[in-house]
Amino acid sequence: MNKKRKKRIVRRSIEVIDILIIIGIVALIVWSIINRAYLQNLVSKEVQRNGLIAMFIIILFLELIPQLINPIFVSIPLMFLINPYLVLLVAIISSTVGSILGYFIGKKFGFKLLPYFMKEKNIEKTSNFINKAGRFILVLAAISPLPYVPMIWGILDMRGKNFILFGLLPRAIGLFLMNYLVYIGIV
Repeated sequence: MNKKRKKRIVRRSIEVIDILIIIGIVALIVWSIINRAYLQNLVSKEVQRNGLIAMFIIILFLELIPQLINPIFVSIPLMFLINPYLVLLVAIISSTVGSILGYFIGKKFGFKLLPYFMKEKNIEKTSNFINKAGRFILVLAAISPLPYVPMIWGILDMRGKNFILFGLLPRAIGLFLMNYLVYIGIV
């Protein structure tokens, strides 16, 4: 077999793996939407039973794989059982780690699939729009209970600096404010 043919086979194998990963992620998203109540119940029980470690893993998962469940539903019940400042710190750290992983997975694997769904000129326009106007949409999603999907921002090729400034920082501030306001009884 010549070198060109081997490269083509490897490239096609990588494309197939990329497609399978995306299909798996979409299947998880659909499953989580269908089983939202079950997941919320499971998340609450596991956090109460296993404490901070479980909360870290669950919030990381919620930020990594697109979900409709906001991490505050995981951290708030624990704030009344464990040191609230420690809960806040772990929630913010796990949210940040999960968001960064989701963003980089989207950037690494998702952007390669966009040419199959969009024309090249539309990809460039969308990417430019996301890096300009998309920042404000990201801030709203990050600080509110709206679905916050870091993977999408990676797939749409948002610059890392913009993701940090308009996604990660507002997300940390939003988690802190929501948890703290509930803890002191304002919300």
